[in-house]
Amino acid sequence: MDCDPVPFQTCLSLLAWMTAMVAASPLYVFSEVVVFIVKPSPAHRLLQNQPNFTETKLCLAKWPSPELARWYIAFSSVFIFVVPLLIITFCYYHILNKLREALKRCKRMRRGPAHRSTYHKVTRLVLWVVVFHAMCWTPFWLFNLFSSIFRLRIVTQFDRVVVNIIHLFPYINCALNPLLYVVGPLMGWKV
Repeated sequence: MDCDPVPFQTCLSLLAWMTAMVAASPLYVFSEVVVFIVKPSPAHRLLQNQPNFTETKLCLAKWPSPELARWYIAFSSVFIFVVPLLIITFCYYHILNKLREALKRCKRMRRGPAHRSTYHKVTRLVLWVVVFHAMCWTPFWLFNLFSSIFRLRIVTQFDRVVVNIIHLFPYINCALNPLLYVVGPLMGWKV
């Protein structure tokens, strides 16, 4: 009997979305809008023709206890970064194994290295995708985890710059990932 895999894949996708919503729900439950009154510098006030004080509104997570915040960050680090990275690595490992098996069975691929170039390009692309994902997301999640556990505080301007750069890496990954799939094979990137 032929079984259609689409319902299973759809259920798995819905389960992933529901899990993500449940995992993110504490941020919505414990968030609140905080109003800060900021006094602009005299030079800025003259240039911008602004009043003496301006209000800035921020949406912040206000946890009932620091322990709960640390547990949530540890939980999200594991379930939003570590588990997906393990799944990505597992899936790509199996894709590469299937490609290797296909390479062994294919007569054309046994002729010489020139015939195996497509296989090698796909292998390099898969490795680049996994390594690029890990390089971009690992600093972000490690910073979140360590700053929660060890209660790191941003004190100096240098600290602020480093934190901003660390927070840019995931955006860079999201923006460049499609280009990695398109440009990488065209340029024949080597690992």
